[in-house]
Amino acid sequence: EKVRLMKGEIITHFLMPSIRAPKTFSAERGSSVGGKEWLECHLRISDVGEVKDVGDGMVVKEGTVGVLEVEVELLTGRTHQIRGQLAALGFPLVGDRMYFGEEGETGILALKCCSLRFPKPRACKFGEGGEDVMGRKKRRAMKRGKNIDEEEYVVGRNEEGEVEEW
Repeated sequence: EKVRLMKGEIITHFLMPSIRAPKTFSAERGSSVGGKEWLECHLRISDVGEVKDVGDGMVVKEGTVGVLEVEVELLTGRTHQIRGQLAALGFPLVGDRMYFGEEGETGILALKCCSLRFPKPRACKFGEGGEDVMGRKKRRAMKRGKNIDEEEYVVGRNEEGEVEEW
């Protein structure tokens, strides 16, 4: 069965509970392991690039005829989630020897983080006087008519490669 990655699609797999790698991902929830249930994993396909020919020096599974760039958004944060879910769909990462299922020359893992997003902390005290930094930010935000509890930090790099918070 041929699988296509569609922009906006949410992919769901189940992760077998284990501290060992490689992780086992399945489209179906498995039986509990040592009393632990399989963990649900979700990621959203944010963008799918055009298929490109395999280049010289790329470490790819034998028989691979093309590669494509995929942008994903993790909706759950599990260890090896991107690697395991894409490999389970038949789209292993270039250079990912662990999820190819065969030995090969080690290459550079083609996985890049473009941005991080996380909720703002409720409180953060530091400094000599134990200053409540989030309290200060919340007061400033309230003066501007914003509810800081509903905002998120987003950290990434701008076009010049500088770290930005927005």
